[in-house]
Amino acid sequence: MCGGRSRVENESWRIIAALAALAFVGGCGGPGGGPAAPDDEPEPPAADPCAGVVLDSLLARLEQERPTWDQVDCFTGDLTRLPEPDFVERILADSEKFGQQTGLLAKHLAYWDDIVSTYAPNVSPALMAAVPPYADDRGVPLAYPLSPTWLDELLRASAAVFIREKRAGRRVLVQLLYPPGTIDLGFTDEASFRAWIDTDFTRELTALAEMAERIKAEYLMPLPIELEVFVNNQSGFIDDLSETQKVALAQDIADKAIQVTRPRFRGKIGAFSYVNYHVDPAPDYWADVRFTGYDFVSFSAFPACDLPTTDAYVDGQLDRYLTIVRRDNVAWWLGELTLQEKLFAACDKGGATFMALKDDLLDLVLTKLDTLSPPPAGVMVRADPPPDDPPEVVEVLRGYFGSR
Repeated sequence: MCGGRSRVENESWRIIAALAALAFVGGCGGPGGGPAAPDDEPEPPAADPCAGVVLDSLLARLEQERPTWDQVDCFTGDLTRLPEPDFVERILADSEKFGQQTGLLAKHLAYWDDIVSTYAPNVSPALMAAVPPYADDRGVPLAYPLSPTWLDELLRASAAVFIREKRAGRRVLVQLLYPPGTIDLGFTDEASFRAWIDTDFTRELTALAEMAERIKAEYLMPLPIELEVFVNNQSGFIDDLSETQKVALAQDIADKAIQVTRPRFRGKIGAFSYVNYHVDPAPDYWADVRFTGYDFVSFSAFPACDLPTTDAYVDGQLDRYLTIVRRDNVAWWLGELTLQEKLFAACDKGGATFMALKDDLLDLVLTKLDTLSPPPAGVMVRADPPPDDPPEVVEVLRGYFGSR
């Protein structure tokens, strides 16, 4: 038909128009175009993992449960590494002072605060050995080396404790010391011990360094005890090794520790060393171990008798220590100066008591340090607040720290 549309054509156009209208409405949904489709609805904001997370509350329950890493990170964002002091001053706290009992951590926190107020050191006395977990789910003291699961729990708990110290304006030193009696790992041959160093110990070092960096620790000492003590205590095979082999094993451990931790930690990394050279014959071969790559070496000293004996012992120790640091061109600390009454029990002290001698013994050793070249960059001394140590010990140490 000319000049118009048939009834069929008109019906077709009405259907097309209706479909177009539906398409228009559907395509303009959402803002300005009608209700939003369900798939376009905005997702609710994610819950803040730090909402309600309070550090003191975490610490109060640390013996019952450890924080997650997300909870730890609620407090790491504003942490900074404090500047290096001219001289490191630290009091070595006793990790076994209170035994294992409920409320142990709270006692250690108060004990560390008392040490700081008494001696005014510039590095916190806080140490991982006093941090829970102390035992497994059955109440059995944890076996060292720790399994990956228990290691992670200890690292999370220690991070919370060190954050407390950092917030108090204290420098911190991170070190996972193995408890007494756990240094001999039970290996019966060197190859098995070396395999453990390359696997489990490497994983432990990695996790330790990453935690230390996370909390911006100032210092990391990655060895679980003095290097030479660690090697010498592997009773299953150490007597089968020559002096050269012992040194080679110790050297490989020292090298492994710095190779693993250096890329992961930006603070100062220290080695940990002790050999008793005050014996006959002196094991001078241990001085062949090199500490290349470390920022400092922390040497120990354990005087065990009266003033003349201590004088000779310390002279012999310091002579070897200086030989090592001059050769390796590395800074050094007298990193553990320990005077313990039990070490003096078998010594003829001329009728004097240990406590009556202690301040004079400390003064003798500390005075020697001022005459050395190069001098130490730090001193760490085992001491307690009164009444466990007499006021004379406090006077000697505060005077020494104050004069640096």
